[in-house]
Amino acid sequence: MKIVILSWYPSYINRDILSLISQTPQHPYPWVFNLAKGLVKLENEVHIITFNKEITFDQEITVNDVIIHYLKPSDSVSKFLTNFKREKQKLYKLIDDIKPDIIHGQSTEFPANEVINLDYPSVITLHGLTKDFYKLAIGFKNKLRLLYGIKVEKKVLKKIKNLILISKYVEDSIKNINPEINKYYICNSVAEDFFHKNANFESNQIMFIGNDVERKGLFEIVKAIESIENVFLLIISTDQTRYYKNVILPYIKSKNLDSKIKYYKFIENSKIPEQIANSICLVLPTKAETAPMIIGEANAVGVPVIASNVGGIPYMIKDSETGFIIKNNDTKTLRDKIRFLINNKNIAKEMGSKAKELAFERYHPESIARQTLEVYKNIVNNKQ
Repeated sequence: MKIVILSWYPSYINRDILSLISQTPQHPYPWVFNLAKGLVKLENEVHIITFNKEITFDQEITVNDVIIHYLKPSDSVSKFLTNFKREKQKLYKLIDDIKPDIIHGQSTEFPANEVINLDYPSVITLHGLTKDFYKLAIGFKNKLRLLYGIKVEKKVLKKIKNLILISKYVEDSIKNINPEINKYYICNSVAEDFFHKNANFESNQIMFIGNDVERKGLFEIVKAIESIENVFLLIISTDQTRYYKNVILPYIKSKNLDSKIKYYKFIENSKIPEQIANSICLVLPTKAETAPMIIGEANAVGVPVIASNVGGIPYMIKDSETGFIIKNNDTKTLRDKIRFLINNKNIAKEMGSKAKELAFERYHPESIARQTLEVYKNIVNNKQ
């Protein structure tokens, strides 16, 4: 089968073979390449098409037999004034040249949302509901961008015939928008590298990884570890916003917590499994999520997760079996659970083993690729 995946996709991870304007670290979007790589292993031809402003010109590369088309967009003003006219023309021509059997959009944003305007069998994966993030948005520009995203999301969900949901959490929210939509439930896949690593439980390191640190609760973690002895917090985040610089960092300094915390602005994807394996738990006291990839990645390594009871997280963690689910903004309980795992490493190890078993069932790339391919075949064969 010939498959086109439409998604934003980073240039930074392929910086050694691309001609780039700059080499700014970007979110790796691992679910896109994990799926593409898994589908190629099942003897499919897979193309990822993306627009990325960091490239100097349109480029096509092949990585692990996945063909990636990097297209250069117009400037932001031109895109807004023309409603992506130039980008759409370029996209449509490339797709017609490829002649795919199916197109898979990886969000309701451009270019993924163009599947509703193309005369090919198609499906969209919904990774989250924009309205959930709008509630927590800070700043006029950010709120305006998300309001536009909500409008586009509703339009796409009304028109799309086939939808993959990564969590049952979003099901109720889309029922009233399009009750006739064909729904499929498939988790995002986790790279095999995570399954090849095993947690060692030899240290008292806990780990936080993610951007948008205000929403994801990094400050709550910093406050929680203040009174825990012999704990070390590893932070991996490109987020250097005013909130981090003006709120979190001054607090760390005022409480003399520097010796307890190590901050990486960026770390190569290949090194993340090892960092997780050296941690006793992953901590994510977030305020809004759908199905965060990092929980699946931590589980695949065999590390329990402490996370808040929001969005799709309760579907990912078996409370007191593969981790702990806590109330949002509950710093005391967060502190207690971290301390419990540090003082009871045998229990942490048992929880990690159960988490790894669950990860094999839910997130292994081979399983996810086979499930997704069956969805494609069903859509194509039934001309949906």
